[in-house]
Formats: sequence, structure tokens, C-alpha cells
Amino acid sequence: MHGDSENLNFSRRITVVYGILLYYFSVFSSNIKAAAEYNFFYQTVFGFFIMCGIYTYSFLPYGRFYNRLGGNVGMLGAYVFFFSYLIFASFRKPLLLELCTIHNLENVKALA
Repeated sequence: MHGDSENLNFSRRITVVYGILLYYFSVFSSNIKAAAEYNFFYQTVFGFFIMCGIYTYSFLPYGRFYNRLGGNVGMLGAYVFFFSYLIFASFRKPLLLELCTIHNLENVKALA
């Protein structure tokens, strides 16, 4: 679906923050290719997805705390994000971010 494999290429490891420092100042003789398994964008969006799911499921409309928690606008925003996360693959797999990170790592390797 959406041209991606079923594991969304999460087995490919990317360096999120300290890629250049790990490459130049490593204690190993070989290149360090293991880094953060998931990037910060994926973790943030997935956490927001879980919070939206709990928010839409947690209380009935027009209940006691409905207007204090955001009311109609908050519920609409949570539903829109919840279903857009499920529909669009760009939320689940930030391809542009991965391509930029991999391109930067290749430039660092070319300089060495």
C-alpha cells in the first residue's frame, strides 16, 4: 500500500543528531552505522497519534468535562489527525527526512 513495504524500512538505521561526530570521533576502527532506530519525528508523531486516540475515546460528547478539554474544536482536530495518520504514509514514514539524512551521511563518508 502506498508503494511501501510492510515494515516501512524501519530496519534501515539512521543517525539522528550526532552522525558526523560519531563518524569522526569513534573508538572503533570501522565506521559506526548503528544509531537511533527510529527518528525523533516518527516518535513525536506516533506519540501524538496515541494521545489523539485516547482523547477521542476517553469521554462522551456533551459530558461533564467536554468543554474544558477542548470541546468540538479539540475533538475535530483529534479526529482529523487520527484519520490522516492512518491514511497518509508520510506521517508514518518521513521519506524526505530519511533521504536528507542518508544524503548527508554519504557526503561525510565522501569527505573522509
